[in-house]
Amino acid sequence: MVIYEEDRSSRVLLGFVKALLALAFLFCPSLAKAEQPLCMPVEYETSPFFVHFSGPNKPALVVIHGGFSSTKESALFCSRFSKVLGNDYSVISVDYRFSSLGGGELVDVLRGIRLAKKKWKVKSENLHLLGVSHGGFLALLAASKEEVGSVVDAYGPTNWLIQWQYVKTHRPDILKKWGIYLAISKNACKDEGLDFKQCLIDRSVVSPKHLKRLRDPVLIIHGNKDNLVPLKESVLLAEELKKRGIKVSLKVLPEQKHGFPLWEGEPLKIIRDFLKRAKDN
Repeated sequence: MVIYEEDRSSRVLLGFVKALLALAFLFCPSLAKAEQPLCMPVEYETSPFFVHFSGPNKPALVVIHGGFSSTKESALFCSRFSKVLGNDYSVISVDYRFSSLGGGELVDVLRGIRLAKKKWKVKSENLHLLGVSHGGFLALLAASKEEVGSVVDAYGPTNWLIQWQYVKTHRPDILKKWGIYLAISKNACKDEGLDFKQCLIDRSVVSPKHLKRLRDPVLIIHGNKDNLVPLKESVLLAEELKKRGIKVSLKVLPEQKHGFPLWEGEPLKIIRDFLKRAKDN
């Protein structure tokens, strides 16, 4: 009987709060317009995420920021994509750990996929991956291990031999910043009994062992003036995917450099159109 009374009190209080909100929006419409989708921090299998759940039976988009591990970037990506997609998609933004190349960071992305599938009951065909820069690499790698509906890779490094040589030759400033990352990656390769060159080949998206597991459709977006990840990497990846009969679309944006945002302007339009086609097919 006490439990019933507590439940009834809770319902009364909740109804009162809803009534107050309704009155507030009625007499102050700007409040309703200002309301934005919320992203909440959650953990799944010990991995951290920022999520926006749009409700049951909604498709989901797993988004992966670029650069090193960054809680701030993860929160930003969830907020931006939730805002532009509204309630059409649930959003999971991966706050991946700092790890060796394709190590623990990839585990976090795979857990994000499982969160959508197991907790939210999202079917594989309604689950889409989107990553920028290093996140693009992780999105493609994850899609070679877990079945998803589609993948969007924006200016991601997909051939680590080309990427490594480019950075050594053209971006020594970046090479310095990558010092710790490269050191732990080399140690991880050594633990697997691989020299660094062979390890870079093994962990590249264009490695046959990853390509043969990728499914279509795939969208690749790259800026023609990218000064960090050579456009050549995306071109070669698109060619390899086409050889394997995978539906791939490569969009080259003439004036864009590295790091352009995907939640506005032409990039957003390209992504919206791609996701719509993926859904219809």
